[in-house]
Amino acid sequence: MIIPLLRKLERYGPISNSEKDFLNHAVAGVTDYVPGQSIVDEASTSSESYLVIEGFAGRIKLLPEGTRQIMAFHIPGDFCDLHSFVLKKMDHGIQAMSRCKLAKVPHSKLARSRSASRG
Repeated sequence: MIIPLLRKLERYGPISNSEKDFLNHAVAGVTDYVPGQSIVDEASTSSESYLVIEGFAGRIKLLPEGTRQIMAFHIPGDFCDLHSFVLKKMDHGIQAMSRCKLAKVPHSKLARSRSASRG
């Protein structure tokens, strides 16, 4: 399921089996989205981050005149909103740009990984 992420990470160096196991077990579910569907709303708080498995998603900002600005595109292997783990309140939204499949990774699992790597 997280193969696109593993391929991306392996470009930078080897990934241990325990790291692969962690990533595989961190996923709490996979959801399909249609083009234009909101994944995460601007100004929302989130307890999970989303990993693109298939398709394309975009980081968007709603402008005062009602239009949107696309700030970034996300491709398979990208976490769309990993920084929400630290920021908590979203200063932008995430939207499906094509049919896409995203894996949900709870922040609680990321926090356990973070504390384990310190100890």
